[in-house]
Amino acid sequence: MKEHILLTSKIAIVMGARPQYMKAITLINKLLNYEIIVIDTGQHYDYNMSTTFLKQFKFPNVINLKVGSASHGVQTAKIIEGVEKVLLNEKPCLTIVIGDTNTTMGASIASSKLNIPIAHIEAGCRSYDRSIPEEVNRVVADTLSSFLFTASEEHVRNLILEHQFGKKYWVGDVLFDVLLMHFPRIVKEKTLDKLDICGPYYIATVHRNWNVDNPITFKTILKALNKSPYEVIFPIHPRSEKMLRENRLEKYIGSDLRLIEPVSYYDMINLIRKSEGVITDSGGVQREAFYLSKPCIVLKESTPEWKELVECEATHLVGADYNRIIQLLNNLPSFPRIKYYPYGKGNASAKIAKIIGDCIV
Repeated sequence: MKEHILLTSKIAIVMGARPQYMKAITLINKLLNYEIIVIDTGQHYDYNMSTTFLKQFKFPNVINLKVGSASHGVQTAKIIEGVEKVLLNEKPCLTIVIGDTNTTMGASIASSKLNIPIAHIEAGCRSYDRSIPEEVNRVVADTLSSFLFTASEEHVRNLILEHQFGKKYWVGDVLFDVLLMHFPRIVKEKTLDKLDICGPYYIATVHRNWNVDNPITFKTILKALNKSPYEVIFPIHPRSEKMLRENRLEKYIGSDLRLIEPVSYYDMINLIRKSEGVITDSGGVQREAFYLSKPCIVLKESTPEWKELVECEATHLVGADYNRIIQLLNNLPSFPRIKYYPYGKGNASAKIAKIIGDCIV
């Protein structure tokens, strides 16, 4: 007997940030029997963070809400209002939300108010720190969702402990699907030639508020990266560039710390796979490094959302500790031998499509 009966075959997928674009197109490619309504909230308004990805992944017709940058309250309100209008007009049987952004929470609220079932991709991910906006977004989306698709078994356990109402499925990490799907094309890109990179290097991404909003913390990280034995390639996020400029930290960019504009997904994966290692505060980049068998330095004190990476010693937590960052930059352990697949084998999208298909009549 079916757990849910959905009445039409029109599905809305809501996205608004780089990782969501990549995961959304992978899901769309598995939901071929359904009419897909793609809603882009425009949460990431920077050209290189949005339009580039839309073109690269060849999305079908996209409804763009052009929400842009604002405070959490204003941005989320605009997302709720915009998504609600589209849902009222299109009348989908299901709304798919992804990850933990304001887009995720806002679309979940809009859909729930209209009694449209919600499927949350990356459900159950928890830091257990409500001071982090993403944690609030995750909890709200999970609470409102009928379908809870998780990347790991640990995330299922989190949902069970919270007594979340929705049906829970461990399907694996859709981000792994994205990498496998695009890898044959990725390896053909001449990324290092385009960027004129000759010798060994590390790749770094730093954009989380706890690292870049505090000028002392951001300065400490920049100074430590300058002590790397290899050149550090740093595609700088618009948020980080803004804080760098406002706090006059440009003088801490040394000759071996190379800032470049945000890059395409293909170029980013190439930069990771050809690097000596990764320095990041991004959960997505941590996992991409893992799937590409690259050791990773994580600029956080803990990463409970993806703790399996620490347990298997693929990632190394340093926070913003100057000495610890330098120590690992100069002696980064090799990538360990992995004996199990904590986030599945790269077929999460197919599993999700099958489960959704079983519930649509």
